[in-house]
Amino acid sequence: MMDDFNEQYPEYEFEYKCLPRARISKLLSSGKADAFALTDPIFISSDAKSQYSASLPMWTIGDHLLVRRDSPITKTDLNYLYGRTITVLHGNSFGPLDTYFEKGLINKHPVYSTKQMLTLLLKKRVDAAICNKTTLPGLVKQSGHSMDDFKILETPLYTFRLHLLVNRKKSTFLHDFNEFLKNNPLPELQEGG
Repeated sequence: MMDDFNEQYPEYEFEYKCLPRARISKLLSSGKADAFALTDPIFISSDAKSQYSASLPMWTIGDHLLVRRDSPITKTDLNYLYGRTITVLHGNSFGPLDTYFEKGLINKHPVYSTKQMLTLLLKKRVDAAICNKTTLPGLVKQSGHSMDDFKILETPLYTFRLHLLVNRKKSTFLHDFNEFLKNNPLPELQEGG
């Protein structure tokens, strides 16, 4: 998609960097990044919100609950998860679920990698993990585990829209990117991507 955008708007140059979420949060809060993809404003701090504007939404996705194949957990109703321990990726925000973690209604066990999440699940040290249904199969394969050992509960915990966050100082770029989104069909998100 960004290649298509760049064909129509060649005046922009892109440099992509893959960073840990905690470092991204610091860059956003300090206003030092030009843009950040893909997220929803519900997941960023108020400091970052004051310095970045969201593009038009590109896709709607959800965070799902991943459990062991033999898990008794069958529902994603948050009240049903009271007292359970859920592993999450360190530094990430989990939208409406954050309040449950902060109040201690659901226990949060942060880790630094998907492989650690999967290992904790298989060893029964946690009850579930929060995952992105679209990217999880590829991450499981990379980790050396098998999706046969797990199940993704079909109903998402919550849904959100993915945007490009653009530094407010780059308003011309945001305008052009939004025009591109209005005039070009977006590719479908593919599972395992």
